[in-house]
Amino acid sequence: MRLVIIFFLSSTYFFSQNPTKLIDVKNSLIQEIELSKKTLESSKKQKKISLDELHALSAYIELRENLKTTIIQQKDSIEIYKKEIEAKIKNIE
Repeated sequence: MRLVIIFFLSSTYFFSQNPTKLIDVKNSLIQEIELSKKTLESSKKQKKISLDELHALSAYIELRENLKTTIIQQKDSIEIYKKEIEAKIKNIE
């Protein structure tokens, strides 16, 4: 978009310039295009990294939730075992 605007704004300017200036402008535009490409590629890589991080974080959260569930089940199991022992103690007394 930026390049299109530059082209339209400077088209009359280009026609009044000498060939050397036009070459300089062309080279400058080529450099801007290359910079834009690199920025776009970097953005794509960052997006992929961000998605990978999101997947890793999601897996981490799921594992933590599974751990929490397991700990709760373990606590419940201990409570049941404790009640069984208390019942046996009452029976013995």
